[in-house]
Amino acid sequence: MYFDSHVHLDDSIFDPDRDTVINTALSENVKLMLNIGLNTQSSIESVKLSEKYDFIYASCGFHPHDANKMKEEDYIAIRELLLHKKAIAVGEVGLDYYRNLSPVDKQREVFARFIRLAREVKKPLIIHSREAFDDTLKIMEQESAEEIGGVAHCFSGDIEIAKKFMDMNFHISFAGQITFKKNENINKLISYIPMERILIETDCPYLSPQPERGKRNMPAYVKYTAQKLAEIKMLSSDDIGRITALNAIKLFNLPIQQKPVIVYPIRDSLYLNITNQCSNSCFFCLRYKQDFLQGHLLKFNIEPTVDDLLKEIKPVISKYREVVFCGYGEPLLRIEVVLKIAAALKNMGVKHVRIDTNVHGYLMSIENIVPKFSGIIDEICISLNALDKNKYMQVCCPEFGEGTFDEVMKFILECKKVIPKVVITFVELPDLDLDACRKLAQNLGVAYKIRKFDVVG
Repeated sequence: MYFDSHVHLDDSIFDPDRDTVINTALSENVKLMLNIGLNTQSSIESVKLSEKYDFIYASCGFHPHDANKMKEEDYIAIRELLLHKKAIAVGEVGLDYYRNLSPVDKQREVFARFIRLAREVKKPLIIHSREAFDDTLKIMEQESAEEIGGVAHCFSGDIEIAKKFMDMNFHISFAGQITFKKNENINKLISYIPMERILIETDCPYLSPQPERGKRNMPAYVKYTAQKLAEIKMLSSDDIGRITALNAIKLFNLPIQQKPVIVYPIRDSLYLNITNQCSNSCFFCLRYKQDFLQGHLLKFNIEPTVDDLLKEIKPVISKYREVVFCGYGEPLLRIEVVLKIAAALKNMGVKHVRIDTNVHGYLMSIENIVPKFSGIIDEICISLNALDKNKYMQVCCPEFGEGTFDEVMKFILECKKVIPKVVITFVELPDLDLDACRKLAQNLGVAYKIRKFDVVG
């Protein structure tokens, strides 16, 4: 689903057909929306919309354009509105030096005051900043905005500015402007920002995306932003929708629960999460930061059986190019499950079955398990992450001790005998010697891959 994290559905342009616009959004899988307050009346209307529709939430604030109009009674009214259970954020607030519709000093005063209010009511901020990033970040730092966090809405800055926002506990939100043909630098910026820090929005009725330029923007058009992000991040639009929706749900502390998954899609691959156990303690592992991966909750209490897995695989398997054994833990620690499922997949006609592994289940086995992969495993990706045994111990901290690296190397050579494609993988750590990785792969006669932190597979 999509979460349009910034809409202005209370705008009078929607008066003739507001319900139709909302229903169209739902039909396009936009299942959650955040309506943004621009002043006292707009904030009141946002709360009213949130009361009418379960899936619409409200934010309350004062836009920098209207800062000069704000009176004390406005501040008091918005503070009261923020106590409403559906009012989940403070904003849209910030600075706009592009239009300068309010005096700069007044913009700064109002912005600082609303940061303090956000910290008081403990609700995240929605920041508007246009041609004012230096002052925006300065005021945020002075007022300790990092204590409450939030989102830089409709972000138009560069990588350096994005990093400063993220260092202050803020997400980065993209709207239809990333689809514009003249936006040449957007690929580099979006590639830099981790998926877990990205939100999507329309800012409707403004800023229509490229395919709908010249038309009134609507929440249904958030799909175009998702499609552009998917293109840059090498994911699917569904992946982008799921991940950014989860990001928004967590940021705004919404009472929406997810169930752990044992079968989950990313791009055109179907992943199998068969265990939460792992025999490595890699310091960079996502397990130490969160239980979610690409929008999926992977941590569970009970390991799935073969029947559990097959029950979920069979109805959806025809949609996917490959099946991958890869989840919250090390799949070869349940080698018998892997072998049974892989054989069943081949019987279903699945053409490509892959294992992502650190190999340690092989070390536990009393026999050489590799010949059993013949005919049922088409590719194996082995997480090496180091070029020698000393670095391996430092980076991976394996339970099996100092001899683990040598055993992994033996496993790689064994796999070459029976598996069509063998790949060694390395996480892109700061001191990683890319040329040495390539040479090691050449010496072993296998492929190699450098993995990003926020890209799977």
